[in-house]
Amino acid sequence: MSIAIIFNSKATHHWEAALKQHLPETKIEVYPEIEDFAKVDMALCWKAEENVLDLFPNLQLIHSVGAAVDHITLKQNIKLDQTICRIVDDYLSADMFEFLLAIVMTEIKNLPLYQQLQTHQNWKPRKYKRIQDTQLCILGLGEIGAFAAQQFAQMGFQTKGWSQTKKALKNVTCFAGAEELNAAVADVDFLINILPVTLKTTGILNQPLFDKLAANTILINVGRGEHLVDKDLLTALNSAKLQSAYLDVFQTEPLPKDHPFWTHPKIKITPHIASVTQIDSAVLLVVENYKNYLSGLPLKHIASVEKGY
Repeated sequence: MSIAIIFNSKATHHWEAALKQHLPETKIEVYPEIEDFAKVDMALCWKAEENVLDLFPNLQLIHSVGAAVDHITLKQNIKLDQTICRIVDDYLSADMFEFLLAIVMTEIKNLPLYQQLQTHQNWKPRKYKRIQDTQLCILGLGEIGAFAAQQFAQMGFQTKGWSQTKKALKNVTCFAGAEELNAAVADVDFLINILPVTLKTTGILNQPLFDKLAANTILINVGRGEHLVDKDLLTALNSAKLQSAYLDVFQTEPLPKDHPFWTHPKIKITPHIASVTQIDSAVLLVVENYKNYLSGLPLKHIASVEKGY
């Protein structure tokens, strides 16, 4: 038995070293350098090439190295006897909230505007907003989204949240299902997307949704690039339906150099760094799940192939 690391556009050496340290008796291999595909019983994946898992006839456990599993459920042929697990780590939730909070606070205090005015030596004070007067909606109330929503609410933000199924969070007004999406996003200052990618959520950030937003809304996408219809965002920004957009994820990463997002004055880009898996802590979960699998014990954070998360 062995573990195969199968990454696309992501370095493997840190994960390889960490697994070898914690599982010294286990063979750790990096795809495509696999000695015997039939002996691999667990694959550690991140955006592996489509259907590559078909090469492993005895694969039982598929472990994402992130919180998302769409790169597995939508790109691989998952068999009935295979189990998918994902990373759930307090650091992921905390780091995401800090990233979102930095953006929101920067915007309500007009700091991006003052940076622009400074280049023209323009002294022009503007009215700022207070936390208690700022309303935001978080799309996606899984572990990370729910944590962020509750942290914002605890700080005094008017906080709404939307998910596929109904959730109950303290001081957060929760909406669920397609029929409640419009109410969730109405009159918000910030629309924050942390949804998983599924067939239902792909392309959810589109023109019909943007048309329901107030003109001063700022979009923050830290979910996946597949959630966003790029041309619809550009139309909404150019027609002043949206105030601006912060984008951390894209349909193609790295973002192609000729993509119009790079030069659009209302778009701010970060290179998928809102919340990054910390190997030192995440590897402990992977190792625990592998040992539990070998011992026939319950696995942690199993993802649903049907739901996609």
